[in-house]
Amino acid sequence: MKADRAEAIVQLAGGVAHDFNNLLTGIFGHLALLSEQPELSGEARDDIGQIQQSADRAASLARQLLSISRRQMVTPRILDINRLLGGTVSAIRRMMGSLIQVVPAFDPHVDRVLADPGQLEQALLQLSANARDAMPEGGSLELTTRNVTLGEGDVARFPGIRHGTYVALGVRDTGSATEPRTAPDSIAGIARQSGGFVDVDSGAQGTSFTIYLPSAESGAADTAQVVSSRLRYAGTETVLVVEDEIQVRELSRRVLERSGYTVLTATDAEAAMAIADRHPGHIHLLITDMILPRLSGRELAARLGIHRPAIKVLYVSGTSDEAIARHRLLAPGTEFLEKPYSLDGLLRKVRQVLGDPAGAGAGAGALA
Repeated sequence: MKADRAEAIVQLAGGVAHDFNNLLTGIFGHLALLSEQPELSGEARDDIGQIQQSADRAASLARQLLSISRRQMVTPRILDINRLLGGTVSAIRRMMGSLIQVVPAFDPHVDRVLADPGQLEQALLQLSANARDAMPEGGSLELTTRNVTLGEGDVARFPGIRHGTYVALGVRDTGSATEPRTAPDSIAGIARQSGGFVDVDSGAQGTSFTIYLPSAESGAADTAQVVSSRLRYAGTETVLVVEDEIQVRELSRRVLERSGYTVLTATDAEAAMAIADRHPGHIHLLITDMILPRLSGRELAARLGIHRPAIKVLYVSGTSDEAIARHRLLAPGTEFLEKPYSLDGLLRKVRQVLGDPAGAGAGAGALA
């Protein structure tokens, strides 16, 4: 009975997170559209910024729900690490209690990183929980971010790590340790997945855990950087958007059409198949939520692929089905965009899946 109740809670958490992320996608999207209005006053822009911060905290809560439901997916993205961690500070303060002071000290000019936001939040919460246990009589917990440059000497200490610019996320507590503490394997694994590593400095005066992540401001990550102009992601292809949430569906249609795409929309798989049957031209890309009424997004993609074998597919969702949850990733070659996503994130991903816009007209003789 207890196992059934626990599983019901897990299912509920995943469902709530899915619906929550649908709402947040609409909120983030419309905030972005509002901020583009040149006539906005400074006060109005400040208000938008406050709403954005609250939405960021809500997104953090949704990721925690997904973690509880075991449905969180590993989806690296370009992150403003200060913004991500700022939304987690209040949860850490509640976790620490009244005897431990939490002191955020973030470098305002810290570089962005390419990492999974849910994993970083998980690492920060786990390190904070360990720090709390090391300070039963109270103390302080300092959270820091800074840019660091690792040279040849540093690389020699950490085999497999390349020299260059990194962002260092530090968690330092004032708990005394009778023996040196080490980083949990899960946190070291999270750092490695992002191309980084963890360093630990433990002593009688406290312990510092520092997660080093490669900067996304230079090198190979440059191609994934968020850019202010959406012209870079414009196109003329035809896109079929299948989404049962009207706000998310219309927001996607609006931003894609503004960027030059021809957009067809449907509320479910049956409507999408009917539209595809009637449409006389090419459909270059299917964007579908993975969870739809009656037929899933993957079933829809499989059926459309029978008559339109060249169609490309981009799955979106605020969660994932049980098979994906079990393996924590999608099948190789499958494109996925996690909700909530930004408008630039959507356009960038669409352009990535479709490829170079110069090749959009290739293969005109085949049904796509």
